Amino acid sequence: MTAALTTPAAPAAARVPRQWRWLARLHRPALICGGTLVLLTAAALVWLGGPLTDASAAAWKAYNACAWDKVCRYDQDAILLYKEVYTWTTAAVLAVPFLVAAWAGGALIGRETESGTTRLAWTQGVSPTRWLASRLALPALLAVAGSGLLSGLHRWAWTAAD
Repeated sequence: MTAALTTPAAPAAARVPRQWRWLARLHRPALICGGTLVLLTAAALVWLGGPLTDASAAAWKAYNACAWDKVCRYDQDAILLYKEVYTWTTAAVLAVPFLVAAWAGGALIGRETESGTTRLAWTQGVSPTRWLASRLALPALLAVAGSGLLSGLHRWAWTAAD
């Protein structure tokens, strides 16, 4: 019986901090919706920069080659679809950072402000900058990665028409 009391305890395995797992579980719908928005916009931008640009360019060539004294045929739907997809993907590329910021700011900081722990943390030697950085580091990284991907694809789709 004395041998059982004197054995050293096994070291605890390194684990992901509980707070990040809890936040991921709590905000799962927002993360899934945000990821879906980024993936769908990326797929639309790849489509826009590839086959949709080719079809629109061919339609513009046919339009420019028309002689106005006879009946002319060109694919107006390809031109309009290109313009519509480009408009919607541009709006999505511009909206993603703001949506992520609204989610991160409202969900992570609103809870702390309502409960009063922000004042408690700031009075205990933690600067507001350090407190915000610790709370918003992962959402900011996700926003930069998603926005960077979409911005790069948007630039590629824009220059594909050249």
